Amino acid sequence: MQSAKHTKKGARNSDGPRPRILLIDDEAQLSEMVAFNLKMKGFDVETAMSGEAGLESLGRRMPDTVLLDVRMPGIDGFEVLRRIRALSAVPVIMLTARGDVQCRVRGLSLGANDYIVKPCSLDELAARIRVQLRNAPAPEAVAESSGLEIDEARGVLRAGGRQIALPASEMRVLHLMASRCGRTVTHGELALLAPNASGDPARTMRVTISKLRAKLRAALGRNPIRTVYGIGYVFSPAPIAGSEAKAGKGN
Repeated sequence: MQSAKHTKKGARNSDGPRPRILLIDDEAQLSEMVAFNLKMKGFDVETAMSGEAGLESLGRRMPDTVLLDVRMPGIDGFEVLRRIRALSAVPVIMLTARGDVQCRVRGLSLGANDYIVKPCSLDELAARIRVQLRNAPAPEAVAESSGLEIDEARGVLRAGGRQIALPASEMRVLHLMASRCGRTVTHGELALLAPNASGDPARTMRVTISKLRAKLRAALGRNPIRTVYGIGYVFSPAPIAGSEAKAGKGN
């Protein structure tokens, strides 16, 4: 049984998937060096050479942590951060040569989790990334805070004093969303959970989410899955005002 009572907050299995880092920086040589070193330290790293490219990557798949430069052509790092925070609570570490107090304050005020001035120690950078990963709540802890208990092995969800059997497709979706609490799970990521679906995988996933929402709403009296239109969905432990009407539209 997977339960918050037996799972440390933010704990990661050393045999599990490598944490995924998105590095958004237009300095190619520096990005290559940082990416290489982080990969050697156990991270998977994707690089984006502009703010626009970084946002496109985020739309395809949310990383575990974002490293974000400020000075870039086109959309600068502050605007990228503002747009990220409109969609997701994914940890963002500003990694920039701009170390003046005004920039630090602006970045942190816009929602950055940390602010590191370049050049910096790569060991320190890796350590700060791990701090953000440790602070991320485990999916079972998130679910329990919502009044849910996930028993993935038995395919059972316990909520509101009820025990609800979930098919594997719905259980996979719930577990992924709970693991990314407060962060957007994109349509593309959800489609990967239904690789063998006949016809349109996106439509199959919409139907799956609609059924899951109905069960959660019946058990909890509310819907913890919020639609981010055109992007995907967010799992939120807190009640979502007005989400019931949206859920009924099959989004």
